[in-house]
Amino acid sequence: MGEKRQENEIKEIIEELKSEETKNTEPAKREFRFPAKVIFVFTVFLLFIFSIVYNSRVVAEMNRPLEVSDEEKLESMGNYLYLTNSKIEQYKEKKGKLPQDINELMIEDTLLRYAKVNDSIFELECMYDGLRLKYVSTEDAEILLSDSMVNALNNKGGNYE
Repeated sequence: MGEKRQENEIKEIIEELKSEETKNTEPAKREFRFPAKVIFVFTVFLLFIFSIVYNSRVVAEMNRPLEVSDEEKLESMGNYLYLTNSKIEQYKEKKGKLPQDINELMIEDTLLRYAKVNDSIFELECMYDGLRLKYVSTEDAEILLSDSMVNALNNKGGNYE
């Protein structure tokens, strides 16, 4: 019996050693947590990418061509002819004659055509985007003005409609 007991004790010791060995060889199970710096860098990177995408959409929207109606274009052309007429009239009052060429008053403008009919009458013509507006100095220049410009001139910088 003593031998059997010794054998059993030896077996138990061997079993204990085997169980200890398997415990030591198993990988340690622990939770992996990202360091705070990694999380911060990743967050900043995401914000950077988001800002690039967002700003590219904003820039694309800003670069979208304006949709301007023909009526609005004609109003702008009329306002432009009115202001040009005013410059010509001021030149005539100062010099006592009409300019021979529009370049005497302003830089060359491809949208505008000026023609001196005689010593007191001239024609202005504005051409833009397939539209054409003509003015002869015998007409009242205020017909060129849009309603919003008339309101602006009458209010002298007040409320514009």
